[in-house]
Parts: sequence; C-alpha cells; structure tokens
Amino acid sequence: MGVALTPGRRSYGTIPVTSLASGLELRIPIHVVAGAQPGPTLGLLATTHGDEVAPIEIIRRALDAVDPRALRGNLVAMPVANPIALEWGTRNTPTDMLNLNRSFPGNPIGYFSEQLAVVLARYVENLDCLVDYHSGGADCAISYVFATTTGNPYADRVLELSKVYGLGIVYEGPWFGGTISEYAKSVNIPAVIVEAGGGLATEARILDDAVRGVSNLMKRLGMLDGRPVLPREQLLVHRRPPNPRPRFGGLFYPELGLDMLGKVVPGGTVLARIRHPFTFEEIEQITAPCEETLLIMMRAAFSKVHPGDFAYIVADMKTAERLINEG
Repeated sequence: MGVALTPGRRSYGTIPVTSLASGLELRIPIHVVAGAQPGPTLGLLATTHGDEVAPIEIIRRALDAVDPRALRGNLVAMPVANPIALEWGTRNTPTDMLNLNRSFPGNPIGYFSEQLAVVLARYVENLDCLVDYHSGGADCAISYVFATTTGNPYADRVLELSKVYGLGIVYEGPWFGGTISEYAKSVNIPAVIVEAGGGLATEARILDDAVRGVSNLMKRLGMLDGRPVLPREQLLVHRRPPNPRPRFGGLFYPELGLDMLGKVVPGGTVLARIRHPFTFEEIEQITAPCEETLLIMMRAAFSKVHPGDFAYIVADMKTAERLINEG
C-alpha cells in the first residue's frame, strides 16, 4: 500500500506513479489509521477531479477524529488521487485532458490518466468498502449520496451503506462507466459515492455531516463501537431530470442562496439569470423543471458561465421516499 501498517498507530506514505516531463516524480499520498484490533479496511478517496477540493478537508477531519486504539481494522485514505489536476484546478487531467473518473480500470501503457487509474485500482483492490468523494466545483456546492445500485450485485449493501452515511438526500440510480466506483463493483467491493461541499464558502453543516458519515460507516462495518448518528428524516430519490444548464454563455446571476441547498422550490421558479457581458441584456432564465424541484447541487455565486456549464443538479421530489430513522 506504500505505507507500513502498525497496529494502533497512524502512518503516512506515498505511492510512486511515474515521472513527469520536468523530471519530477509523481507520487500519490496515502494515510493509514491502523486499528489496534483486526477488522475491515475502509478506503476514502478524493480529488479524481482537481476542482473538487472540499473532500480533502473532509478526509483530514475524519482522520483526525479516529483513535487508532479504539479502531478495529484499518482506515486508509487517498485525499489527492490526481495531483496534476489539483495543481491546475481542472476537472480533467491537464496532461491528456482525460477525465480520470472515466478512465478505470486504466491501461499501464495508455495515456497518463489511464496509467494513474491502474495505480488507484490496485489501491481499491485492498479494501472492503470504498468511499468515493466528489464535490461542487469552484462556484458550486452540493450535498447528497449517490447509491449506484443499477446492475450492482451488492445493490442492497450499497443502498444500506449509502443511507447509513447519513446525509439528508440519497439518490438511487445509474452511474457512469469507467469510474473508480464502477471498478470497485467489478472486483466485488461496495462503493459509497459522496457528493459534499464545493469551492464556495460551504456551510459548516455540509462538512460536519460529511465527516460524521465516515464515523457512521465505521460503526456499521464494526470498526467502531456505537450506533450511527442519522438525521431524523432522509429523502431517497429515484428520479433526476436532465440538469438545468445554461444554453448561452455570459454572466450568471443566481436568484437563490446556499440556504436553499437540499430544499424544494415550485416548478417554474427562476433559479438564475444569464446576462450578456457586452450589452447587459438578460438573455436567459434558468428555471426549476419539476413541479416540486429538490435542489441537490447549485451554483450560488455570481460568475461567468460557458454554454452547458454545471449550474444545478435537481431531483423530482414527487419520486422521493421519506425515510424516518429511529431516535
């Protein structure tokens, strides 16, 4: 794994990947909290996309919260899976412009992203459960868990662990091919996809809930004593319409603030307006597409946008199940 496992201790190391054109060696950081007693191995992985920085902080806090003397098994974390993309703050890897999270299981003689995917895939193969972290980009924030049950032999287990993570919204639906979570499925490892935070001044509650989710999973997996701490109510969503995106580029003026993340607005509500940067003319309105539109990702800052940029991820509230958890 690139770092020694010493029971009852926390360790840090790196895994070599390749050398860059500059001659610098690219290495992937890895943190391990090795429990005093044997048990499962839970993996935390973030920053396959370089513009998703909030999960790095989630992982830092989660690691700091674990006492290895009370832990059974191992908590293994890769907070920066794609250092090159993080350096440039880009979703795709600058060296080849590929999306790393569509490149698994990789190719040892392929493009850089494919070679990196091979190294990360080996990391996944040592786990009993994977948490695959994502977040909003520089101008967005998000908070939900994506349960990829379609075609998944571990569908029931994945849905259970996705609920236990404890965020307020769980979306059950198909995922993309070539992702690290799809690779985990192919080697019989359940994966929980957590979308939390963003590049904005994300509300503390979003990060706090995401950190608590790691503890919840460890409790359910038998790695820690105690019961998961769950919200009184969660929403299980089954339908997401196409994401409302700008058809025209220009200046983006949000109508709603981050306080509306995770809340419902009526169909037709104006979510944002696009103005032409030359004439200042309003050239587009982005509106809520469902009769009851649940906002699970939102661009909540004034910014420039390109045609087709991420602006909102929404769900049809009428398809949601209300899950009531015991107190």
